[in-house]
Amino acid sequence: MSAPEPASDILEACETAGKRYRKHAVQAAASAYERERHLARIVPVSRHIIADTSISGTEHIVKKLEETARGLGKAARERHWTYDTNRHIAVLGALHAERAALIELEAQQGRKE
Repeated sequence: MSAPEPASDILEACETAGKRYRKHAVQAAASAYERERHLARIVPVSRHIIADTSISGTEHIVKKLEETARGLGKAARERHWTYDTNRHIAVLGALHAERAALIELEAQQGRKE
């Protein structure tokens, strides 16, 4: 005898709560993110790349983080056994922080010209 299916309103409520939690968790990860301390643990990059805080260096890191996030999203959708929710949140938090840093760098560059 199988368990009854949950009602659609319960499933919808769970999905909404999950999305809220994910948004909060990613924001928390972004606010705690420190490039020098966290980046090498999140994506395989050298110290040289981590130290490069120029626009091109930050763009390179953003691309690496986007590739990693896409791969983790694919693993999550496929329910792969290697998928790690905490790693995915850390990558998304770093990505948000690096994108914000890139926007700030571009704004500073625009003010100098």
